[in-house]
Amino acid sequence: MAISIVGCSKGVADNGVETAPKEDSEMQIARDGNIAIQEEYDAAVMKNNIAAFELFIARHPDHELTKQAKINLSQLNTKPMEN
Repeated sequence: MAISIVGCSKGVADNGVETAPKEDSEMQIARDGNIAIQEEYDAAVMKNNIAAFELFIARHPDHELTKQAKINLSQLNTKPMEN
């Protein structure tokens, strides 16, 4: 028994046989999530403020960069206030 799914990116011929995807409807490859997280960490480093590191830590509590973000945050919290 052949099952066809309507609305997928591949076409289905009138006889129910699946056809190759059309060139203009091919799916994009998903971006590596670690790249986006690295960019968020880099942005926090550039801002170099408590709020930026707290936001990063809250958004990515289990990521390996969170350890470094916590170190950065603790250094900011122990830094004397500048006039």
